[in-house]
This record gives sequence, structure tokens and C-alpha cells, in this order.
Amino acid sequence: MAQEGWQARITASIAHQIWRRRKELGLSAQQVSDRCDLVGLPIPRPVLPNLENGRRESVSVAEVLVLAQALEVPPVLLVAPVGITETAEILPNGPRATWDAAKWITGEDKYADGWIPRPYTAMDLWRRHEDTERACEHAARQLATLTPGEERDATLFAALRSNQDAHVSMLRTVRRLMRDQELTPPHLPAALT
Repeated sequence: MAQEGWQARITASIAHQIWRRRKELGLSAQQVSDRCDLVGLPIPRPVLPNLENGRRESVSVAEVLVLAQALEVPPVLLVAPVGITETAEILPNGPRATWDAAKWITGEDKYADGWIPRPYTAMDLWRRHEDTERACEHAARQLATLTPGEERDATLFAALRSNQDAHVSMLRTVRRLMRDQELTPPHLPAALT
């Protein structure tokens, strides 16, 4: 059962992080409002003090995203302020460690009891794809920059070629796992297609 007042508490927590970041950057409410307008969602200046002072009991996802951009901070840190507070109450079933809350928001870990993540979440696969793509590109650069003497070193060449093949094989596996979960893999750079 949801705790009474949870929505107001999470809004107050987000509002405090907005206030804290605004002060950290030395910005007035008007300057933040102007920045929000530039991002594409006007948030009138009076909204910010009303939010920061608790006179407003809700904040939309769109507002959190735009305010995060205006305040030059990842949105997750407005909701789960890692390194600022020890706990965050991002669900109505009570506070959890802020780091655990942030990992749940980013799809890196489970949060609520009983919620079982898929073996590989979309976030896991995208991170693995990005890391493996970089490793493939690095291995290709290593092979491309061999000196003539290094190219004649059969052991070195074979090791580098084997390393590149392993990364390419991993990239294929990750892309297959994405398709198995009915996800569309990202486009590959021309050098990797």
C-alpha cells in the first residue's frame, strides 16, 4: 500500500536538488527559467520558487528532464542524488540507498522486492554493444598501425588478429541477443559493417 504523502515527498526531494544545483551554479530562478525556454519547454520563473518552497506538490517527467538539461545535471541525479543523500524514496514502499535507486532507474539493477530483471536488459545490451564496438575499433586501429617490422612478426600479428576476431564475435553475439529480445540494434559505423 502506498504511503500517504509519497508524491509530495519525492517532489520535495527533487525540488531540493533543483534548488541545490541552481545555487551551486549561481543561477537565479529567472536564469533557470530562461534556460528551460531555450531547451524547449517554458517553465515560468514563479514555478521554480513554488516548487522549491513546497507550494507545488508535483513535478512532471518532462519538467524534470528539461530542468536537468537547464541545470547541466543528469536527470537521474535530481531523482536519486548519489553522493548528496544516503537514501532516496523513489517508490512509495520506503527509502532505499541512493546508489541502489539510481541503478534501478538506469536499468542496472533491481530495486523493489520481487521484481526480477531480464537476464540482459536493454540498457545492459546497449552498454555492452557500445563497449564492444569501441573494442572492435581499437583492435582495428592496432592492426592498421603496425609497422612493417611488426607486420612480419607472425606471433604479434596473429595475437592482434585473434583479439579483433574475438571482439567482432562478441559484437555479433550482442546484436543477436538484442534481436532475440525484439530490440533493434544500433547502426554500426561503416568500418564495422
